[in-house]
Amino acid sequence: MKSEKKIVIVGNGLAAWLSAAMISYEIKEKKANHRVCIVESKKTLPVGVGEGSIPSLVPVLERLGIDLTKINATYKLGIEYTNWYSEAASPFNKWYHTFSFPGWMEENLSAMINYDNFFSKIEKASDEEKSKSLLDNAYALHFDTHCLTQELKKKVLLSGYCDIIPGTVNKVNLSEEGIQSINLDNETVLKGDYYLDCTGFNRVLISQFDPKFTDYSNVLLCNSALAFVQEPKEEKITFTVATALSSGWKWEIPTTEKTGHGYVYSSEFISEDEATKELLASVGVSENKSLNIKKFAWEPKILERPFIKNCFAIGLSSGFLEPMEALSIDITRNLIQNFLSHLFFHRNNDSLNRKISSYAKEAVDYLAAHYQLSKRSESPFWRYYSSNVKASPGMIKKISDCKHRYLKRHYPWSEPELHHRKDFPWNTDNIFRPHSWIVMLAGMNADR
Repeated sequence: MKSEKKIVIVGNGLAAWLSAAMISYEIKEKKANHRVCIVESKKTLPVGVGEGSIPSLVPVLERLGIDLTKINATYKLGIEYTNWYSEAASPFNKWYHTFSFPGWMEENLSAMINYDNFFSKIEKASDEEKSKSLLDNAYALHFDTHCLTQELKKKVLLSGYCDIIPGTVNKVNLSEEGIQSINLDNETVLKGDYYLDCTGFNRVLISQFDPKFTDYSNVLLCNSALAFVQEPKEEKITFTVATALSSGWKWEIPTTEKTGHGYVYSSEFISEDEATKELLASVGVSENKSLNIKKFAWEPKILERPFIKNCFAIGLSSGFLEPMEALSIDITRNLIQNFLSHLFFHRNNDSLNRKISSYAKEAVDYLAAHYQLSKRSESPFWRYYSSNVKASPGMIKKISDCKHRYLKRHYPWSEPELHHRKDFPWNTDNIFRPHSWIVMLAGMNADR
């Protein structure tokens, strides 16, 4: 039998419990002689304002046996982008990033140059047609973050492969190999073979190595968000709604128990008070209404090396770009997947760090293109994007390839059915494939 490895996870949010659940599952599947220990601090709790995902999370939750009704989940077919093209009225001010082409749209695939029918058919589709597409195509979920965290915790407790230690780290002891042990505030000393830092922006463990970041603030200007929840809407919404505002954009995320609203903005172009007023006005809520509005701030940057020696930064501790396209949860899944590759297949840190860095760069190009392709000019925020932010060589190449290789002839590839893969279902390639770029270019009138 192979030697036992002890994996110490520090954190109490979604990243920590998803890590513990996925690792525990693989230990059981592979009959490995490993043990997980999670240091649970009561000082931090998940936000729980509602979150979206992409299709790669669905097979993970299926494999872990998560009951979707327990996490207040609703189906998500994609993202509806509103008012991104222009502040003036335009037919291009509503477009959809679908995760695949639903079966009831297949006749559109032979006419790739004209996407007008594609978007209008989504708009006019009945609930029955949309529901049918869920059975045949990739889909994702909207869910309650707090509820999912609690369900993952239950699965971890039942697995028998994880010990939970209450406490807060107050000292990290280093050695040549990385972290030797950690001291908790209750005088407990924990030793492990691997340490997963799931402490968010506090970066309690990975910060001990003085890590370097790749800063993307020159192309991703948004660095703050305001969020609150309301009662759920009666109408069925199967898309995350992303609406452009004066200094960023607003999300609307429906779960079965509530609807989450948030304003992602740049604090360089609008104050918190002004952003609050604009958010409430866009939702149609009185400023005098008592709301528990939460504020978040971040720097759009990613660790150059999230895996250093025996320490692995998972979730927000590895960095954050912005909420668009539900990337945060997928980056977390991707990091856990790569740690599993290290644990079970002995992939070295350097190769994994290069892979993660490439993933982040691909994501940044796609996110930044939403702003850079916009024709909005009514505010300093949008004018700054049009005048001062330059497209990266990678973005230019992707746009050129999509225009000249894909939009000029028949649809030449098949979308993978990620949710049907059973071999290693949290394994995926580059997140934004040609399909994603094509629908964005067509939606923003940049495909010609």
